[in-house]
Amino acid sequence: LSYNTLDNFEEKTREVLRVIGVHTNVSRVYIFENSADGLSASNTYEWCNEFISPQIELLQNIPYEIIPSWKELLLANGIMFSDNISELPQDVRDVLEPQEIKSILIYPITVEGNFYGFIGFDECKRNKIWEKEELALLKTVSNVLSNSFERREYLERLKSSEIRLKMAIESANEALWDWNFQSGELYLNENWYKMSGYTSEELSGLSNLWYRFIDKEDLPNVIDNWNRHISGETEFYEQINRIVTKEGSKKWVITKGMVVKRDKDGNPLRAVGI
Repeated sequence: LSYNTLDNFEEKTREVLRVIGVHTNVSRVYIFENSADGLSASNTYEWCNEFISPQIELLQNIPYEIIPSWKELLLANGIMFSDNISELPQDVRDVLEPQEIKSILIYPITVEGNFYGFIGFDECKRNKIWEKEELALLKTVSNVLSNSFERREYLERLKSSEIRLKMAIESANEALWDWNFQSGELYLNENWYKMSGYTSEELSGLSNLWYRFIDKEDLPNVIDNWNRHISGETEFYEQINRIVTKEGSKKWVITKGMVVKRDKDGNPLRAVGI
């Protein structure tokens, strides 16, 4: 399963728990995520084997202060496991025994180096001996999930940033462009179309917008300035020139932008501007 995008993240995560649960034949596999302040945790994903009662609805907003040994053991050792929960501290047993858990294995989930939550494996039918191979496998699974949750956090922050940027640009009545050199795709926001008088349908498939809209007298200077920027001679691209609207009138515009991504050889891959 690929976590490269946020698409179907919850479905993918539930499938990972199912596959691991079936493979190890444990009673229950689950994930807890910490609250924003880190003082409590909630069961957000759960897979249960046949004849095992779900616990997810009962395990929401559990304060760590009622089971202090849980967090202490987990962070001190990077793991908490027991073939027989009677060996664990009393505060931990008080939480596990009502769930009829006999053996348990817990690994922390970390995001950007911080304790984010944990993944757990319960056995309710027998005292399970955790083999070294199993511990290694499930540790790898916890690392994969840590990376996945970290990527989700990053992508959600990126999405929020892009939304805020879009709102700021739209409210400032700026015309945004985003040029992908690899695909040739050129994104233009609604303000750009308002400024030019064209619609997105009329410009669909056009990649040589330089030649279509820039006043012919200004075009040589624009191209020269642009080429100097994409070759790396200038840090930013800034240009004042005239464009020709759909009605044939001319407007003065100021364009500011820059190449934001290059390949290992320095060739431009993406540029954005207003």
